[in-house]
Amino acid sequence: ITIRSADLSASTLAASAAGTLSAEASDLAATLDFSDLSAMGGRYKGAMSAKATVTGPAEARAITLTATGDGLGVGQSYVDRLIRGRSDLSVAIVQTPNMIRLASLDLKNGEVTLNAAGKPVGDGQSITLSSRLRDLTLLVPGFPGPVTLNGTVDQGAAGYRLDLSFLGPGNTDATVTGTAATDF
Repeated sequence: ITIRSADLSASTLAASAAGTLSAEASDLAATLDFSDLSAMGGRYKGAMSAKATVTGPAEARAITLTATGDGLGVGQSYVDRLIRGRSDLSVAIVQTPNMIRLASLDLKNGEVTLNAAGKPVGDGQSITLSSRLRDLTLLVPGFPGPVTLNGTVDQGAAGYRLDLSFLGPGNTDATVTGTAATDF
């Protein structure tokens, strides 16, 4: 499939795409600029822009996404408190015939950071996670202070292996280790 140029525009939306998507070699790029998300309905707020690419052959297709949001809101108070201000997102994945593998994920805003890095391991992948919530009172009033999550999630044919640790206010400490089936 070859897209010479595809453009979409509306009052607060502009999107474009161009390139080739094929089994042999893909090279596709797309952009999205949504200057006022309230056009989707009253509960949505803010602006968002994004760029995405799809490159490479079907057996090892690289897909990237970078996005920025400003003043986002979805009408859910808990979520809105976490995504207010400026948010930056960057994701890179590799699509193979057997799985979609995370290469990297970075999310940053004034309240939350999330970093994840994946690497292939056998027929699966191992993902290292690190995340921080600036202040738990955003979600649970009366519990001030940061919450962190660190650990790994391994994905294989038999399922998932988790090794995660959480640290929070008041010397809160939790560890999650174990396995989960792929069809949990």
